[in-house]
Amino acid sequence: MKGKIFDSIMSRLSAQNLLLKLAVAALTVMSLLNYAQSNKCLREKTVVLVPPNMPNQLELQGTKASTEYLRQMGLYVFSLAADYSPGNVDQRFATLLSLYESDAYPAGKDALNQVSEMVKTADMIQSFHVQGEIKIEGDVMTAKGTVQQVINGVAQVAILETYSIRFALANGRFLVKEVWKHERKN
Repeated sequence: MKGKIFDSIMSRLSAQNLLLKLAVAALTVMSLLNYAQSNKCLREKTVVLVPPNMPNQLELQGTKASTEYLRQMGLYVFSLAADYSPGNVDQRFATLLSLYESDAYPAGKDALNQVSEMVKTADMIQSFHVQGEIKIEGDVMTAKGTVQQVINGVAQVAILETYSIRFALANGRFLVKEVWKHERKN
C-alpha cells in the first residue's frame, strides 16, 4: 500500500517537474526571440528630429531628404543661431550644439561660447527674420534676412545679413557642421 502511494507521489512530482522544465524552456525561447527582435529593431530604426511646426510632409532616406525638410531644419537652425537674448542664449546655443556633428562640435562650442559672452556683456537682444527662400546648394544652406538688435536698451538700425549652414545627413539625422555669418559689403 505504501509503495503505491509512494509511486503515485513520485509520478506526480515527475510530471510536475517535466511541466516546469517545459515552461522554463518556453520562456527561454521567447526571451531569445524577443532579444533578437529588439536588436534588429535597434539596428534598423532611427530617430528623426522634426523641426517644430512642420507644416508639410517630409521624406528621409539615409543621406537624402526632401527639400522641404531641409528648409524647415535650416529655418530652425538659423533661428537657434541668430535669435537670442542674455536670458536665453545659453539654452538656445545648447540646443544648437545638440545638432552638431561630433567632429565639428569643439569648434562650434568655442565659437558659440564667444558669442554668448558677447551677448551677455553687451546686454544684446537679436532677432533674425528670413526674407525670401532659403537656398540649398549641395551641403550648404544660405538665408538672407533682416537682423534687428537692441544693445543696452538702445534699438539699432535693422540691417540685412546673410547666414549659412554647412550640414550633413547621416542615417536620417540632420547634422550641423558649421554655421557662419557672411561679412557685410559696405
